Amino acid sequence: MKKRTIILWKKIIIRSFFIFLFFFVIYELIFAPLTKINYFALDGFPDDKKEIITEQLKAEENTKFLFFISKDKMLTFSRSKFKKIITDNLPNTKSISIYPVSIHTLKIKITKYNPVFAMNDGFAIDSDAHIYKEINDVSALPLLSASSTLNKDDIKNLTTVIDKLDKAFVNINAINIDEYNDVYLLNSENKGRIVFRLNSDYDKLWRNFLSVIDTEPLKGDLDTKKSDLSYLDLRFGNKVFYKFTKVDVNSIISSATTTATTTTNYEQASSTGVLERPLR
Repeated sequence: MKKRTIILWKKIIIRSFFIFLFFFVIYELIFAPLTKINYFALDGFPDDKKEIITEQLKAEENTKFLFFISKDKMLTFSRSKFKKIITDNLPNTKSISIYPVSIHTLKIKITKYNPVFAMNDGFAIDSDAHIYKEINDVSALPLLSASSTLNKDDIKNLTTVIDKLDKAFVNINAINIDEYNDVYLLNSENKGRIVFRLNSDYDKLWRNFLSVIDTEPLKGDLDTKKSDLSYLDLRFGNKVFYKFTKVDVNSIISSATTTATTTTNYEQASSTGVLERPLR
């Protein structure tokens, strides 16, 4: 065969292939069930939500694309609409992966936010400082109220301090952060407040705290009347102030703008020389 004839036949074959492919795709999209989605494999979903979400996904499949193409196939389903259905039902969803695992099965895998603090009105905040609507019970977590926006490092420092306090001193039930970035850690059992700056050197802060609770007379006071601790203030470097008194913790925790007593009203430990000695 002549070279020109071979080239012509190649062009004919290639064009025929693409024409066939075009009409095959059109036929498949409109009529054929070859890639029709028949099953949804839901991974990471709560059992009580699987049925209702599946029904809503199937209802979305029955809608049309460009008025005549059904959305019930692997090539035509609306990924954005599927994600919206999921987040509407599960607002605590962090990420969504959607991909086919067979010709007729679409797998949808989700991960959830991991809350570290509860917030008002059913919201929570995770370790990345992302605030979202939480549908699960987070009443066991400390209640956070902040007058300023927190970042990832703020949340990390707060969770670290609270975890250490839970193990070494007292369980923290609430956290109030005022407009001056003063942090008030509250506890409903011993009624006290622990106060420090949000932008503190947290290693030094923790060393100061351990030093002061192990120093007389505070050490003895904590042994005998810990439930009467009003506040322990760590905002002023190596100078730690504290006060024991009877207070109504409910009024403290319910207030999102709780502020510490002014410095002039503080009662400082009698062994001030020990408490104010710089840590080395």
